[in-house]
Amino acid sequence: MTEDFWGLTALVLGCAVGSYVWRGLGVWVADRVDVESDWFRWITCVAFAMIAGLVCRVILLPVGELEQTSLVRRLAGVAVALIAFRLARKSLLVGVLAGAATLPILGFLG
Repeated sequence: MTEDFWGLTALVLGCAVGSYVWRGLGVWVADRVDVESDWFRWITCVAFAMIAGLVCRVILLPVGELEQTSLVRRLAGVAVALIAFRLARKSLLVGVLAGAATLPILGFLG
């Protein structure tokens, strides 16, 4: 066996140990988290605020292919996504699929 083999083997094992240590710590901590605590609710609010900020940025300041669509079409996609989300009893999958399908449909219609 060459020196390269042992070096790569040690690298792979080191990466696996590093990954599984953090996963194990995550499982250990998750058992002790009170999801009804004020701290956990605050973290949830911060996560939702970050997602809302990113969505607003994508809608108002898009880049790439989305930049080629008009603001009216992007806002129509958001409206359809929100309506579908509410009608489907707050199903995130339905809302995302409806909003994503709206843009090409509007593009096809003119």
